[in-house]
Amino acid sequence: MAVEDWLALESLKSKVNKIFPSLDLKLKPPTEDHSSEFTLEGYRVNIIESKYSHEMGILDSEYLGYNSSHDEFVKLYESVINNETNLSDVKKTWRFPSLYFITVSKNFHDIEKNDERIIQFIGEEIRDDKLYNICKKENGNMLTVEKLIYIGRTTDIVNRFRDGHKVTQALSDSKYDGTKKRIYIAEIDIFNIFDFKKSTGISNFQDKFLEFTPIESINNRELIDDIQIFLERYFISHYLVPVYNVKDKTPKVNFVKWPMVSKPKLITINDFSESCLFKELKFEPEFSIDELLEEPRRKYENSMKYIKQKEQQFREEK
Repeated sequence: MAVEDWLALESLKSKVNKIFPSLDLKLKPPTEDHSSEFTLEGYRVNIIESKYSHEMGILDSEYLGYNSSHDEFVKLYESVINNETNLSDVKKTWRFPSLYFITVSKNFHDIEKNDERIIQFIGEEIRDDKLYNICKKENGNMLTVEKLIYIGRTTDIVNRFRDGHKVTQALSDSKYDGTKKRIYIAEIDIFNIFDFKKSTGISNFQDKFLEFTPIESINNRELIDDIQIFLERYFISHYLVPVYNVKDKTPKVNFVKWPMVSKPKLITINDFSESCLFKELKFEPEFSIDELLEEPRRKYENSMKYIKQKEQQFREEK
């Protein structure tokens, strides 16, 4: 909905300018680079679809890379602003994924929660406290366990998976036999708060609007890269460094041009019913990216020690 919402707000600004020329509300045509004015309240991550790993080699034509999706956005913007398309007829016809989450899940029947089979599958016991990259869903006598194993970013998901991906190739290992291997595909919106009343001085306007901006509207590839890098590294840290992100456990991120990139007040992920990992999540980071990474780094190292201890225990008991 971000494309439609953003175009509606831009259209409203345009109409106000025509009625009250002295106001001159600034529009943000996607044909121009507005990166020097970049502001941020937060990010909204929208998981739009899940695919099995073997389906990723052939994606629908609506999946576009950055350049093509930006061009489509420009066409739609100009059509609305020039009154060639009514807002009620606006429809986004493309998808521009920026992030993807790879998981494996397995069903267990008539099983205790810390049965050896589960421990071997996820690498540790299911504990009562939250394991950020592992979730479980019970349905009668069946327990489904899902484990997040990789988080990635891309500006062209079709090309990213066309010739295979190192992680989906790793999933052919026999240890993943009998598991469901899914890729959750996500888009990114930036949101700000536009204070219409403050901007216009007209009291009968609604005070504030949430201004959701699709990332593909940005006419600066470098800024898009920085946003994707931040969110990828943020989620890698939040989910305690999934096993195939091990080389990213101490990433160095520096946003010299746009320091606001790493200072969102809020990050959300939409509720995606096909997974127990993504349940209307909200994050309110009150710290820098370096501070964020420090505790997950320690937890990861402690977790690896714990897994090795368990493996040793199993060997001794056999």
